Parts: sequence; C-alpha cells; structure tokens
Amino acid sequence: MKYIIKAKEPKALRLYTTTTPHANYSFSAKSEIRENLLLEQRGICAYCVQRISVDRDEELNRYKTEIEHYKSQDAFPGLALDYKNS
Repeated sequence: MKYIIKAKEPKALRLYTTTTPHANYSFSAKSEIRENLLLEQRGICAYCVQRISVDRDEELNRYKTEIEHYKSQDAFPGLALDYKNS
C-alpha cells in the first residue's frame, strides 16, 4: 500500500458537513473530492499502485475510479465523510 500525505479537506466537503443536518455520503461534491485525491496520490492508487483518473465510463454511467475509504463505511459509518479516511 502506498503512503499518502493528506492535504486539507476540500472546501465543498467541509461546507457540506458543517451545514447539512444528517449529512451522508450521497452528495453532489464528490467530483471535487475525487480530483483532490487524484492530486494527492499523484495519479496512483494507494492500494494497487495502478494509474487512476477522474474519467467516466459512459457505457456504465459511473467513474472509472472509486473513492475508497481506509476504514470501511459499513464498519465505521461515522468516518464516511472524514477526508482523512479517504
């Protein structure tokens, strides 16, 4: 696994978590988070060390790269929106 030095939490995520009651992982600013993670990781997946991008697969209607969490969202739901856990 590749060690990642985390940057500051993206502004959109901070705004969402501080102003939205019952904030959850289904929100519209994921693209900004995805771009920040790509920059932090210098285009390399921390788990498999393969190239990653912010491109979408139009046939599947989803991003080619998923946002993963260090501690799973199922086991640690309170950390789902913690930027240091992504």
